[in-house]
Amino acid sequence: MNKYLTSLMLCGTLLLAVASSSFATGITTTMIAPASQIAIAADNVALTRAVRLDHPAVAANVARSATPAAALPQAGDQLIYHFFDNAVYTVTVSKVSAVYGNSHLIEGLCHGAGPSRYQAVLSDSGVRHEIHDFARARLYQATGDRFGVQEIREYDDTLRLPKYDLSVPATCSADTPTTTAVPLPAAASIKGVTVDIMILFDTGAKTWADNRGGMATIANSAVARLNTALNNSGIACSFRLVHTAAVSYTTCGNLYNDLITLNSSSTVLGTSTAIARNDYGADIICMLVDTGSAYGTVGMGNYPLSLSGNPDAVFSVCSIRSVNISHTMTHEVGHNLGGDHNIYQQYEPGPSVLFPYAAGWFFIGNDNVRYHTIMSYDTDIYNRYYTECDYFSTPLKTFQGVAVGDAAEGDNARAINIMAPIVANYRKAVLPTVADPKFSPADNTLFRNTLSVTISTTTADTAIFYTVNGSSPTQSSTRYNGPITLTKTTTIRARAYKEGLSDSAVTSATYTKATEYLVSFDSQGGTSPSTESTTVARYFPYGALPTTQRTGYTFAGWYTAPNASGSAITATTIATLATAHTLYAGWTPKTYRITFNSNGGSAVSPGSKQVTFNATYGDLPRPSRTGHIFSGWFAATDASTPIVTGDSIVTTPNNHTLYALWEECDTTTLFCPPEIGSELYSPGSYDGLFYAASPFNNTNATTVYGTLNLKLSKLEGKFTAKAMLQSGNVSFRGTLWDYQDTNNTCTVKLTARSGEVLQLNLRQNRIWGTLQGGKAGTTPLTLEGARNIFIDRSNTSATQTLAQYRGTYALSLPPHQIYSHSTTIDAAPQGHGYTTLTVGTRGTAKFAGVMADGTRLTRSARLVLFTDCNEIAAVPLFAPLYAKRGYISGLLWINPQATVTTECTNDWFVRWEKPSRGPDGFSLLLNVCGGFYTPPTATQYQLDALGNHPYWIDAEAIPPVAVPSSLTITADGNKLTLPRGQRPKKTTVDGVVSYLYDPENPASVTLKYLPRSGIFRGNFTLSYDSSTTGRFQHNTLRATYAGIFAPNRAPAFADLPHGLGHWLISDNSPTATPYRLKRSYQLLLTAE
Repeated sequence: MNKYLTSLMLCGTLLLAVASSSFATGITTTMIAPASQIAIAADNVALTRAVRLDHPAVAANVARSATPAAALPQAGDQLIYHFFDNAVYTVTVSKVSAVYGNSHLIEGLCHGAGPSRYQAVLSDSGVRHEIHDFARARLYQATGDRFGVQEIREYDDTLRLPKYDLSVPATCSADTPTTTAVPLPAAASIKGVTVDIMILFDTGAKTWADNRGGMATIANSAVARLNTALNNSGIACSFRLVHTAAVSYTTCGNLYNDLITLNSSSTVLGTSTAIARNDYGADIICMLVDTGSAYGTVGMGNYPLSLSGNPDAVFSVCSIRSVNISHTMTHEVGHNLGGDHNIYQQYEPGPSVLFPYAAGWFFIGNDNVRYHTIMSYDTDIYNRYYTECDYFSTPLKTFQGVAVGDAAEGDNARAINIMAPIVANYRKAVLPTVADPKFSPADNTLFRNTLSVTISTTTADTAIFYTVNGSSPTQSSTRYNGPITLTKTTTIRARAYKEGLSDSAVTSATYTKATEYLVSFDSQGGTSPSTESTTVARYFPYGALPTTQRTGYTFAGWYTAPNASGSAITATTIATLATAHTLYAGWTPKTYRITFNSNGGSAVSPGSKQVTFNATYGDLPRPSRTGHIFSGWFAATDASTPIVTGDSIVTTPNNHTLYALWEECDTTTLFCPPEIGSELYSPGSYDGLFYAASPFNNTNATTVYGTLNLKLSKLEGKFTAKAMLQSGNVSFRGTLWDYQDTNNTCTVKLTARSGEVLQLNLRQNRIWGTLQGGKAGTTPLTLEGARNIFIDRSNTSATQTLAQYRGTYALSLPPHQIYSHSTTIDAAPQGHGYTTLTVGTRGTAKFAGVMADGTRLTRSARLVLFTDCNEIAAVPLFAPLYAKRGYISGLLWINPQATVTTECTNDWFVRWEKPSRGPDGFSLLLNVCGGFYTPPTATQYQLDALGNHPYWIDAEAIPPVAVPSSLTITADGNKLTLPRGQRPKKTTVDGVVSYLYDPENPASVTLKYLPRSGIFRGNFTLSYDSSTTGRFQHNTLRATYAGIFAPNRAPAFADLPHGLGHWLISDNSPTATPYRLKRSYQLLLTAE
């Protein structure tokens, strides 16, 4: 290995020492005068140290105009660089290559440094040694040329981004486009990637642009200048202006700070710019500001930070005055694409951080003029002036007969070609769309012989393609070049295209040539026309048309739509429909007179009226007849024809008679038939119930299906009524009685919107009737009720009567008959439910209790006093349960502050229905055991939980070990107490496991007692001990119970314990588990 040693030192010491037989024969040491410090410009913030040395001997050895290959270092040679006292590097040469002409590139590795890069370039123009120490963020350069000038510089990398430029020579006149002495080359357009650019204008730049053609003019000119340079330089890239906008920002006077603000997510400008960038798909953003001058610091832009690209390093800020007359924006965009300044310029020299060859270029053309490429400043390190040419540096292009770049030191085009595809993908392109093609004449134009059609679009320089066969046009379809002549019905579909824009939508227009069409005739219920069809030529008269007849109507002519709608068509009407079509007969209905026959009822007024065929009868009179209910008007003397109402349609095509039909009013079937009372003399409120006999298992039971509340406001029949049924409430509104008979009975028949028909009879103290249809079902429900005399507080007698009933009644609901919907599950409860009934002011009655399956019962009702048939009052109970799928209902009779009963001897029970969700449904008839509540008087009670509920283990039923039985409860005033149970204790004797249970309260029963209502409740635990699986198991189930003390009761229930209730426990049997069923058993509190 050759030992090639080079040492560079400063400040009067060794600058260059060479020991190599091949590279510097005969030269060992050269001493020079002390170096002179170079003044660092105030705006060159990245240059931290610099010295310049002038010595011919150094120039002779450092700058070699023609270096033979033998004089070059070889791979493996070692080089030592001493730039400054704290900047000494040892380099081992790894590669030496000829890169362009007589230029050679030396590359190597630095020893003892962190991440770094070394290169040296020896060329005809001089030498440049460069070490880039990335770990210290420093760039060191030593340069020399044929004039014997040596410079050593140190740059701070952290201050090298962004670049700021002096792009316009101060000799140019402001605001006046310069006329370049260099004509643009006639280069062909180069295809390649497209980079989308968004150009923003600050407030000053917008004002400046508005006075010079507008923002779009300035922006398009700058982009065109940029694309010219890219095309001249052979760069496979072009720029597309995707958006131009003014921003609410004014330059702060410092382009560096403007750039930071533009590229910051924490500023309003930066945030709005980022949003707009995404909206328009901009890869690069340039903001133009008005600095007031075209000179000085006129541009600043970002570098990409890595070879994989950096979407955040795409911003630049430029002076609009400079952009308008030079390549200022082109220069800054060049930085965004990885390009850099000339290596041999005085301020901010290149090359690019990413590309060692990416730098601007100085050269002298064959016309002896000094030129610089776009990324170079206009003066070199010796302050010599250069004229700008419209090129990025590249050794592959020439200008004035000379290459505009160097492969090693001046090839920005190469770097841009690498970065442009990466930058072009920073944002997905959001292309503007070509305006949709328009047709003239417009769509749906009709013609007779020929028609000339033109197609246009508002987007300039587009290519329009069209089809006439129904297919979607593409660029392979026929291109539009002029008017299209049509001779037949045609649909033209067109689409416009333009390079760089999204294709337009497909638009179409249909042009129809007049032809003959088949015309059919629809008699619309009339007789067949004399001619069923004919042909007619479009734009010609229809000619003779046929006639037709129809019962009940007069022919009114032909129309283009049914029911005499659309346009009327006569023999002279011009045919305009462009298709086979139908004409419809129009008809005028005839009128007839109807006469009313009350059929034994009172005379009506009017006695006759005129009606229109196929229209409704309208208002019809209502006759009355003693002892009968009016059923309606019919076209016959019996019900063999449909009833005729005001909404019925007139279908009889002649004058005719309507007959009244009657139903005899029979009150003997009511459980409390009304007596003939006085006439209605005052408004008031009425309460009643709906009931019917319905099947239960294999028998019938009278069942309450709802309640009714009616408020009469005017004696002539104005009232409102609400029926509360299982399926929901139904409202009725009356305005006038149908009639009032000689027995002072007012009658009306009303139909609700949902189809329920209420037949209502009313006297001063009673209401009765029927309800059928809709939510009430098909079976008629009987209505009975009475006037609520308690609501009137001025009625002293009623107030005194009500006082006898007021208070709380404790009621147990023991089962009378139980029916499970499935014998497999047998889900019907066995226990006793309970409720309290509280009678309050104005006859209110409130139920509050718990059913035997744990379902809560709450319902409000009214005390009903049937004064003309019973001396005691009743309370109708109807409460929907289980989300209105089930219910509990009944009629309870109250002896004042005594017992409460049902009319069980007449099949009146409390009915409890739970519908099935499978086999878990049930139906029960319940008794009412109880009356006015008085606290129990015994001093001791015995609690018994009936039922032997098993626990299932592996399909085997295990009986409980300890069930609450004969548990003593002590009464002390308003308190009931029982022994506190102890938890079972596990024992093992001779290896046998068992549990010991509390002898007094083995199930740990708890008790809570409410003395004001007599309600008691609590819980207990059933234990199950088993060895069926081969090992001892102890399992428990938690049970809850509730009941009520009802000592005051009817004689029929005297033998039952004072406290009746139920206890609930989960059933884990294989058949019941899917239904999460809880079993209900009886729980008794018996006085001792």
